[in-house]
Amino acid sequence: MTFTDMNRFIRLLLLSLFVHSLTSFAFPDKGDAEFLYGKYCAKCHGINRLGLYGPPLVPQLLNSKSEKQIYSIIKNGLSPTPMPSFRNLSDRKIKAIINFIKSPANIPNWNTENINDSQIIMKPYHVKPFSRPITNLIALVESGDGKVWIIDGKNIINKINFGDIHGGLKFSANGKYIYMPSRNGWIGRYNIKKGYLDYKVRACIYQRNITLANSDVISACWLPASIVILNSILKSKKFIPLKDKISAIYALYNSHYAIFGVMHKNEIGFLNTKTYDITYYHTDIPFEDFFIDPLEQFVVGSSFSHDILEVFSIREKKIVYKTHFSGMPHLASATFWFKNGKFFFATPDIKKPVVTIWQAYHWKKIKEIPTKGMGFFVKTNPNTPYLWADEDSNTLLIINKNTLIPKHVVLVNKGWIIHTQFSGDGKYAYVSDYAKNGKIFVIDSTTLKILKKFSASFPLGKYNYVMYSNQRQAALLGEEVYLQYCWGCHHPTRTAFAPSFKYIAKHIPIPLIRAQILNPQKTYKVLGFKQNVMPEFHLSKYEIDALIQFIESTNNPNFWSSH
Repeated sequence: MTFTDMNRFIRLLLLSLFVHSLTSFAFPDKGDAEFLYGKYCAKCHGINRLGLYGPPLVPQLLNSKSEKQIYSIIKNGLSPTPMPSFRNLSDRKIKAIINFIKSPANIPNWNTENINDSQIIMKPYHVKPFSRPITNLIALVESGDGKVWIIDGKNIINKINFGDIHGGLKFSANGKYIYMPSRNGWIGRYNIKKGYLDYKVRACIYQRNITLANSDVISACWLPASIVILNSILKSKKFIPLKDKISAIYALYNSHYAIFGVMHKNEIGFLNTKTYDITYYHTDIPFEDFFIDPLEQFVVGSSFSHDILEVFSIREKKIVYKTHFSGMPHLASATFWFKNGKFFFATPDIKKPVVTIWQAYHWKKIKEIPTKGMGFFVKTNPNTPYLWADEDSNTLLIINKNTLIPKHVVLVNKGWIIHTQFSGDGKYAYVSDYAKNGKIFVIDSTTLKILKKFSASFPLGKYNYVMYSNQRQAALLGEEVYLQYCWGCHHPTRTAFAPSFKYIAKHIPIPLIRAQILNPQKTYKVLGFKQNVMPEFHLSKYEIDALIQFIESTNNPNFWSSH
């Protein structure tokens, strides 16, 4: 070979290698992409891409996201989830992973038979029996380590392995169980008194949230799009296929219906929890984020793509109020309270750094309170004088409920303070420092003094028997109504100048209680009194509804064990 031939050969070889490198960058080998997925993703998302500690990574759930969005999530991580950043991965490797997870996946059919076949009856392990009242129990999600903590007051009493929690833990009405839903479709039942997870089932491949109705567990599923009804020990009762994804589902306590929003569609659904029939009603925007007021009169909803807030009347089955609003940033992100004969609620704004104060039931915007950043939640309890809001910052935003004057409480030098929750009696507030080496703060809800700290990895949601139930939230509002109008004569559980509410709840039918509040002059003889001594208060329908929920709650030992 001549010197010229040798030069030509070397140039052709280099050109070939260069073209091969370009081709590899643009069209990654499937085997290479599969290897990269297995190395970086399978530990959390499953080797079959159907979810493990993280959600499934399949086209049915990813097609709504652009390649640019998925790239950003892989490169930068995703808050407030435990999804880490992979800044060390090259563009070629990230694009290879994206191509792989957007390729078709082997997804099994999912129905009642699959669900029941997946049920696991758990054996007792590390059993920590619990015999105290459950009112002040907190179930806390430590998302970084895939655990659920059980806290009583200032003490951790148990930790359960259960990862990828999504959509909120739910306490059964009888106070015996906590149901734990994961994003990848698993639901676990934690037996509070026995102290361990006793049943577990996979309701679907990807789950949005669960709600409880009677003794049933209702799962809203995205993959396959469906509603799954399970009994209390997580055996499938009904599989209802749907055409569209549900944004969330919540059961009503005052009727046999559960209400759900529909993603990207202008309607909400009413599921009859006795017959399992579904009826849809029109809305002007998709209710992709929404909450139901504690008295269960209205659904308040907003949408990712519309700067509108709408109020849907549950009784009238139609929109009764609409206004400009950037949107609630999270399901159940609002909080309610009662003051001077009026009901109020507060909610963060998804596109604007403010907490908005509204007068409920009259649907008036009262005030916008500036925040340091866009937060996720506002919470309160009747026994704290404040609203507690996170603001995408190292601070907690505290707003005085009487004056609406805010102040910022610094809890960490650098980080993200998020998701306040209260013990049932309102004595303690629990706040997360959401970080890999984060903390849980236990704070006196009146003095704001930090009482205790726990180390935790990405601590997030917290749930309490009293505070995470619409019915018991309504009773707390009713307690505030009681303190304004009734406390001078009635005691909740003991006889005072007038019968206790507990006696009234046990012996007088609800319609007669309502009639007595509305017009005591007409009903005192029916109740067996010789003369009427109860004044007329001229309460609104909403005040009476809340007061009756409080009266009924005095018969619930789980609610009243610490009041």
